[in-house]
Amino acid sequence: MKYRINFKKEEAVFVIITIMTITRGVYTFNANVYITNGLAMVWILYSYFCKASKNNKKIIAPIIKLYTIPLIGMILYTIILWAFKKPSGLGSSIGYYTRLVSNFLWLFIMTFYAYRALIVFGIKTFKLYLFSFVASYSVFSFIPALIKARPLDMLRYALGGDGYVEAERWLEKTDVLFGLGVLFVFLFITQKRKINKYSLSLMVTMILFLFIGNKRIELGGIFAVLVYYYLIDSKLKNFNSKLLSLSIIQMLAAIIFIYIIYSGFLTEIALKYNVNFNFRIDTWTYWAGRTNFSFFYPGLGSSFVDKETFNIVNANNGFLYNGYIILNGMHSDLMKKYVELGFVPFLLWTWYISYYRIKKLSKCRGKFVADVCMLVSLLIFVLYYTDNSFDYFDTVTSTIIVVGCACFYTDDKLQNKKGGL
Repeated sequence: MKYRINFKKEEAVFVIITIMTITRGVYTFNANVYITNGLAMVWILYSYFCKASKNNKKIIAPIIKLYTIPLIGMILYTIILWAFKKPSGLGSSIGYYTRLVSNFLWLFIMTFYAYRALIVFGIKTFKLYLFSFVASYSVFSFIPALIKARPLDMLRYALGGDGYVEAERWLEKTDVLFGLGVLFVFLFITQKRKINKYSLSLMVTMILFLFIGNKRIELGGIFAVLVYYYLIDSKLKNFNSKLLSLSIIQMLAAIIFIYIIYSGFLTEIALKYNVNFNFRIDTWTYWAGRTNFSFFYPGLGSSFVDKETFNIVNANNGFLYNGYIILNGMHSDLMKKYVELGFVPFLLWTWYISYYRIKKLSKCRGKFVADVCMLVSLLIFVLYYTDNSFDYFDTVTSTIIVVGCACFYTDDKLQNKKGGL
């Protein structure tokens, strides 16, 4: 696969809109979510004036269906849950319903954004998206940081040092970097057998950006993907066995993670070894105090955490509440989904994203596509522990685009090999 890009008109429009949408913030400026939504809608509407392949639609339709099913399930479960017991918090009940609508409308816009790109550009969507992400971080973060902040401060910030405000303001762009990590996994998968200087330089640049942007959790996720691939995925030829084993590990790890938060064990470890969770422990402890760890725990409903955090901040003119620092989005999608969905629906969700969706892809689109989805899902699952990537535009669209582009990948040896990659 060559990565030299010659832009056509519609491709240039897509790249420009994508860069504007994924960048969101520059230095201390952060674009309002309505601006991001509006830009995404501009591309969606413009795409209807572009030539779209009917064959691409046929190929991508099952992907979109598999990625929207859990969203619809969460909405229906929340409506049923709130029908029996209205959401109760610092705000009026109607506010939780409107947040439910707005949050999931945004998720559907993300999904449709990726869908329209895939049916218009096919496999070239990956090249365009990769170019957009590298260009965004280069132009709006890395190069300005080199000019405005000292290179030594950039390195110290990347190594976890505190107090390097100028470097942090330019380099800490979580949304873009999380999406970049997803694109790295696909680039690695498709280039690993016959890597050229250009793709190698791209991968080195992407890892450099993740390092300099202090995204340790994502570097850890990529490391987990590479270790899993080289030690298990490429050795174990039976796809069903490796999928089932990985899914069980992910589900057990998720439940154990939730348990150690509720038991207070994670707090004890943080205090004993002076681990800095950047107020995540405060946030998780607060929500654990409002709920419980039980098989029969029903959840508070999707989007409840976001709306209640908004209410807390506005009611108290800040994030300090009852002695806790309450962070936006909870900074753990796993904890957030447990609090909102409850024990059994949470297990169903983790089973769906770690096993069922991948299994269905293996049947309808082949082992290679399923393997790509499995490795990308492993990376995303790692991010779910300490971040809010479930509803990041950059992460959601990158994931769908990568899995969609895997469907267009034409290496017959990869597509037909029994064990996947």
